Amino acid sequence: MSANPDFKAPPDPPAAESGGRGVSDSLESRLTRLETHFRYLATKEDLQKLETHLQHFETHIQYFATKEDLQKLKVWWLGGIIGGMGLAATIAIAVLRLSPPVAS
Repeated sequence: MSANPDFKAPPDPPAAESGGRGVSDSLESRLTRLETHFRYLATKEDLQKLETHLQHFETHIQYFATKEDLQKLKVWWLGGIIGGMGLAATIAIAVLRLSPPVAS
């Protein structure tokens, strides 16, 4: 998208007197400023791309994990680690008790 949300336009210059020419100098400067800043406006193509991305996002948002889902996953993950360490310790103790003593 070509629009820049951080862009800040310079302040307007003070209005100048027309001097009887029928055209104000400030009109020319305002037109120049508009032409200069025109490139920062979003085009129809930009808006169509944005709409396409938004529709894609809306169709897939139902599959995103929620905060509750992540909390449940964390609990299961920690439980699995603790259970696995307990099982590994139990097996290690059983193997050490059942193995014959090593003769020196």
